[in-house]
Amino acid sequence: MQKKTVALTGSSGTMGWAGFKELYAKKNEFNIVLLNRDSKKNREKFAPYMDDPSIRFVWGDLTNYEDVLEMVTGADYVLHVGGMVSPAADYYPVKTQKTNVAAAQNIVNAIKAQPDPDAVKVVYIGTVEEVGHRSPPYHWGRIGDPLQPPMYCYYALSKIASERAVAESGLKYWASVRQSFQNPSNPIAAEYPIIGMQPDDNCSEHIDCESSGNLMVQICLNAPDEFWGNAYNLGGGEGFRFTNHDLIKALHGDFRRDFDPKWIAIRNYHGHYFMDSDKLQELVPYREKT
Repeated sequence: MQKKTVALTGSSGTMGWAGFKELYAKKNEFNIVLLNRDSKKNREKFAPYMDDPSIRFVWGDLTNYEDVLEMVTGADYVLHVGGMVSPAADYYPVKTQKTNVAAAQNIVNAIKAQPDPDAVKVVYIGTVEEVGHRSPPYHWGRIGDPLQPPMYCYYALSKIASERAVAESGLKYWASVRQSFQNPSNPIAAEYPIIGMQPDDNCSEHIDCESSGNLMVQICLNAPDEFWGNAYNLGGGEGFRFTNHDLIKALHGDFRRDFDPKWIAIRNYHGHYFMDSDKLQELVPYREKT
């Protein structure tokens, strides 16, 4: 059986790392190409895999077209997980906008530069932030709802523009998967003001990073034709639906004792329960946890 070649961005991040480990567990079926920033931290993280012939490393920058072209060339699948995310995105909004949009466009252009662009399948990872806040009592959303990101959220704006670049690219095989709150996330985020941006009654449907990573593999192995050409909400289903109040209470104890209400925003965040996350599960079964 001929192995498929899968190009993955963002493999040093939470979802990308989970996706890489899932791909690596099936390296008898995949050749893996990783594009990562050339940093000491990344070199140390991937040191155990450097000599593995099933992995090709491209040390570069998503905003550099030549680096992206090197990654994409010869790939059957391109899984674009990488990019600038919050909380860093909140501190560098202009850089976030430029980086994320340029990366998506570089990937589109690199695929079009292949001998047979129609043979390459690309998955873009979007975000629930694209649709913004739901005020009580409206706590449900679905793909197709208006894209209205929170005010001042350049990250969400960058993801909308990037998703549009992929969806309107003219590529034959594309899909956008909008990531929700992912557990575990980067613990350092709790030290930043973003923790106070989440309203007490904010609702969200979470997902575990192992299931997110498994989705990437299952798409490469089992995605049917009807999967392509659409956007999807990535969530864990009914058992992963929480209000922010209940979640913080479960993690930290007495919410109202530990948090002054004046610290917490009352609107302009993002999050809702998904009416349609089970659709993705039906097309490409990926959930690993309840």
